[in-house]
Amino acid sequence: MTTKRVLSPATGPSNQAQLRFNEESCSDKVSETGFDYFGGTSALLGALDAAVLVPKFRPILVVNASGAIQYVSLSDDPAMAAPIGGATGIPIAADGGSIVLSSGENTYIRASNANVFGYLASDNVLPDGV
Repeated sequence: MTTKRVLSPATGPSNQAQLRFNEESCSDKVSETGFDYFGGTSALLGALDAAVLVPKFRPILVVNASGAIQYVSLSDDPAMAAPIGGATGIPIAADGGSIVLSSGENTYIRASNANVFGYLASDNVLPDGV
């Protein structure tokens, strides 16, 4: 008895085109990745050991220059407390670890250490409509 190999219905150029096509919108599905928000010019927010004012709905690059894990949090309260752990903040790896956050509706950012710095993406690197 021989076993016949059955190909997945998702193989072949014609089937891939069908998977890529969105019938409801009558167009191909599009995915954009890899926006470089922080290449080129970005604004230095400075050390985040105190609450720093940020615009709403903007990407923020947070870099930890200390030798230990630090934490960062966002709030709409300028008197926000410094995050002291994972329950109150987002962890950032030690020795140059970085994360990208969106400010969302929050207007302040603060970190647990003066060796944590923030960078705000410039308007000129954001695509239209963002």
